[in-house]
Amino acid sequence: MTTDTIPSTSSSLTAALATAAPHPARRWLTLVTLLVVGVATVALVRSRLATHEAPVSYVTAPVTRGALTSTITATGTLRARGLVRIGAETSGRVTRVSADFNQPVTRGQVLAELDATQPEASLRQALAQLAAVRADVANRTATAAETNQALARTRQLVARSMATPQQLDADVASVARAEASLAAARAQLQVSEAGVELARTAVDKTRLRSPLDGVVLSRDVEVGQMLNASTPVLTVAQALTTLEAVVSVDEADVGRVRAGQPVAFTVDAWPGQRFEGVLRELHDDATTKNSVVTYQAVVQVPNADLRLRPGMTVTATVETERRDDVVLVPNAALRYRPPEVVKKPAFGPPPDAVVAAVLDGKSRVYRLENGAPTEVVVSIGATDGLSTEVREGDVKAGDVLVLDAQVLR
Repeated sequence: MTTDTIPSTSSSLTAALATAAPHPARRWLTLVTLLVVGVATVALVRSRLATHEAPVSYVTAPVTRGALTSTITATGTLRARGLVRIGAETSGRVTRVSADFNQPVTRGQVLAELDATQPEASLRQALAQLAAVRADVANRTATAAETNQALARTRQLVARSMATPQQLDADVASVARAEASLAAARAQLQVSEAGVELARTAVDKTRLRSPLDGVVLSRDVEVGQMLNASTPVLTVAQALTTLEAVVSVDEADVGRVRAGQPVAFTVDAWPGQRFEGVLRELHDDATTKNSVVTYQAVVQVPNADLRLRPGMTVTATVETERRDDVVLVPNAALRYRPPEVVKKPAFGPPPDAVVAAVLDGKSRVYRLENGAPTEVVVSIGATDGLSTEVREGDVKAGDVLVLDAQVLR
């Protein structure tokens, strides 16, 4: 009779069962027993392998000490300061244009003129009327003086009984009439003077003048063109040696932005070059677009070499905070947690490293000591996105922190 081959680990048990149980039923009992023994052996081996610690490779970085600059980014455009759009205050045909693109201008300089034939004629008429009224005032002034002298003589004569009281009354009335007439003439003089001013203003409105010292940015007018009142045809701005950058600050960053902060920015026209400015003001009025809330910040930009032009798109970096000579740890060290620290929740996926870093509301780093990570609780401050300031905690420059770990198989 033949027997089945069984594993060597149970050879003695198999031999005993084979000699003591030649019956077929006993043979099946032998096979079941061997199967149970084999399963138990495999489980024991796996258990021992599981309890054996596999080697771990750590990715590390040192703690440093130095300066840290915290920044935010914003985008916007350059614009000229004191931008003014100039239009005619009266309708008329253009007879002269003396301004062109990029031309420097001074305050009060005539940039264009309209046909002034009718306003100038009205001015001459008003001046003539003014002259006539002035002459009338002079005539009535003389009349008033004459009646006053006559009244004085009549009073002397009445005192010496050489004139009647009726004559005195007549002279008093003449004086009153003369003074009233003079007052009316003087009032008419004021009306005439006002008419001259209006006529001169009408003539002056035919001339488009620069309201400030600056430069002409745009010109949309030609000789012979018919202009309507209040139609902008010229754009003048302050000198382009200083510009403004208007950038949009996200609502999440607006609490860190204030006037006086330094700003660096780039423009597509000058790749690789860095320009600087100072944040002058932050507007309180919010702008909402596609459910995104932003606030406008105005940056004053020096432009002595005139390389920058209004309308250029800028990508700005605002320095919101600067810390000198502080302890710095890599942000990856704050995110790292050993596997046994990151507990898997009862439901849902396990938390990632960033979530695990703030599970209990505390910041931690793991210093590598004797080949193993040691937890250190720290209080953190500002960050630049790569490194973070440590304000309190048992870490110092030169300490080696764990950034990541990999189990070697």
